[in-house]
Formats: sequence, structure tokens, C-alpha cells
Amino acid sequence: GPLPDDLPVRPVNVYGVTKAFDEMMAKEYSKRYDMNIIGTRLALIFGAGKKAGSKTSGWNDLIEKSVDGTPMTQSTLGGLKVSINYAKDSAKASVCAVTAENAPSGTYNCAGHIVT
Repeated sequence: GPLPDDLPVRPVNVYGVTKAFDEMMAKEYSKRYDMNIIGTRLALIFGAGKKAGSKTSGWNDLIEKSVDGTPMTQSTLGGLKVSINYAKDSAKASVCAVTAENAPSGTYNCAGHIVT
């Protein structure tokens, strides 16, 4: 099922730590300066516009090659479950976050389909 927005953050690498720090800073600014700050946690994004060789371009290849029947596999680093979002869905989630009226400050998970 969907991940709860208040799920504890446990980064496993420097990139994750910087994302967690960003969320903590937003929360602090929201409290200290009475700002309404909305953040989104987007899943791995696939779809039009992904460049070949990018971290998630393999998902594009998997989908595109399945259309013409070309066999292909995609590894998720040791069988980890990952969430993938179509590019247009990710863009829509970001627009909704920016244009939401009276939405409480916070960080929201914008997860897609879970794949292994």
C-alpha cells in the first residue's frame, strides 16, 4: 500500500541525508517564520524526457522494448522494492502541491507503482 507521509526518514546515503536535511529545514522555517511549505517525495521517474544513461532510463527501456516484444530485464539493486512514477504523474503531483489551497505544511509521498 501507499507509504504514510509521516513515515520516519532513515537515509542510507549522502543523497538521502541531504534530502532529509532539506525537509527538516523546511519544517523549522515553517514553524519559526509561520511559512506554509509543502514538499514532495517523488518516486523514481520514468517517461518522456528521460535521457539515455540516466539513473532511471532503464525503466524507460523496459517499457519501450516490451511494446515491440524485445526481451529485457531491469535490476533494482539486490531485489530492493522501488516505487516508480510516470513523468506526467510526477509533474501533476508537483503542480498540485504548489497550487493546493489551505494544505498544511509538510512533506508528502508521491509514490507510484511498487516494483521489484
